[in-house]
Amino acid sequence: MEPVENNNGPQTTTVYGSIQTRDGDGNPEKRKTNRADLPRTGNNRFVGLQMAAGISGKSAGDIRGQGDEQPGESGERARGGVGTVGGPTDDGKCASKKGQQLAGNTTTEKRDVIQTLRADAPVKQLCTVFNCPRSTYYYQPVRRDDGPLLDAIEAVLMHRPWYGYRRVVAQLKREGVAAGETVVRRLLRSMQHSRSVGAVRVKTTDSRHPYTRYTNLIRGMHPNRPNQIWVADITYIRMGTRFIYLAVILDAYSRAVRGWAVSRSLSQELTLNALAMALATGKPLIFHSDQGSQYAAWLHTDQLINAGVRVSMSDKGKPTQNGIAERFMRTLKDEHVDYADYADFTDAQRQIAHWLEFEYNTQRIHSSLNYATPAEFEQLTSSAPSV
Repeated sequence: MEPVENNNGPQTTTVYGSIQTRDGDGNPEKRKTNRADLPRTGNNRFVGLQMAAGISGKSAGDIRGQGDEQPGESGERARGGVGTVGGPTDDGKCASKKGQQLAGNTTTEKRDVIQTLRADAPVKQLCTVFNCPRSTYYYQPVRRDDGPLLDAIEAVLMHRPWYGYRRVVAQLKREGVAAGETVVRRLLRSMQHSRSVGAVRVKTTDSRHPYTRYTNLIRGMHPNRPNQIWVADITYIRMGTRFIYLAVILDAYSRAVRGWAVSRSLSQELTLNALAMALATGKPLIFHSDQGSQYAAWLHTDQLINAGVRVSMSDKGKPTQNGIAERFMRTLKDEHVDYADYADFTDAQRQIAHWLEFEYNTQRIHSSLNYATPAEFEQLTSSAPSV
């Protein structure tokens, strides 16, 4: 830096890249406070237009629209290439990297810096320096009122707190409330919604028995109408310090509950009562279960065979071969048992019956049924024209 004499007294010229700034009187204290109004990032201070000039390869006068082109220049060296007469001294890459460092990593920081410097340089050049798209700089977020949608979501969760975001969206749609999955997920996170409750495991399948083990007849099958395949399973339900047991029979196509029974023990009557309820409304082509003794017992299989139903069983140790029934039992625990409070065995029977026959069959929507209930799905199937 060299002092320069003019009519206003001695001045000091400081060069930043290709930009010159003057402090007015060369006073070191004044230089220290030069551009003190600009924001800091790290230990660096933005000074004038040094960053915009560095990336654009123009002088301060060019940026402000005050520069004049030098006449008489021609050829390649007059086109403003790096190192040419009137051109930048470098390609601006270092200045660009420096600009990004000084601007910080977040979009908010970059927008704040550009807003501060926009009086000294065009926004387009500043956005280039700080790697911030102009659309991002000019973007003004629109605040939306999520209150009505939150109320609608809470109303759904009050009745079905086990619902995940997909079922919440589907249920809102059924109620005439338009909401996207992204918005619902964000609101559920803000509500700290969780479906996790906990679990206990009790063995309900005893495959050590002398009864016939039937072949798996449904491997690879895809049911295409009701009452083609029924699937069955048994689960336990905690009641106070003891357990009660539930046997359920489902239609593999519509997921509808065909029969069920509750018992204090894993007796043969448990599965026989569920089967009697199911056969009173119809019969399937195939009845599928695991190899538990309750299903393999002759009293059970004889009723099926006498009704003209083929018996099918999963392979030993392969619960996934009865996946529909297994998933139903998990749904029962997640959506009913974990939220229920049974006063006694009779109350448990009443609450379970209400959930199976009303909540599950007529109210609960299924993603596998295109978010219809089992009752709705069977009605649509029966009314559809046969091909």
